[in-house]
Amino acid sequence: QAERLKKTKSQLQLNGLTNISDEQAESLSYLLSLELNGMISITSKQAEMLSQIETLSLDGLLTITDDQAEFLGKIKFLSLTGLTSITDLQVESLSRVEHLKISEALQPFINTFRAKYKNHYR
Repeated sequence: QAERLKKTKSQLQLNGLTNISDEQAESLSYLLSLELNGMISITSKQAEMLSQIETLSLDGLLTITDDQAEFLGKIKFLSLTGLTSITDLQVESLSRVEHLKISEALQPFINTFRAKYKNHYR
């Protein structure tokens, strides 16, 4: 089924999934919009594949690595409301997302970085 997704640019909600394979992530990367809010972790390879999607929601993730944040920072519309903490490198990467939805507790870190470096990342 995932192979058929390569032929269509659409949106998909797969919030019941708790994990996917790297191969599935690659097939899903052809979508315009994807919700995977049941995912509690992803690999760096999956983050790289999914970074090709224009709108991505991964609200089930509690943490990400610096490498994953670097990949996810390439997405235009990104939702990571489940994150409970972020490193300085992750703040820098995620600040590049044009439309980022993140928890209220973490939003001030993004806002501060964007205000300080607004001419460098826009």
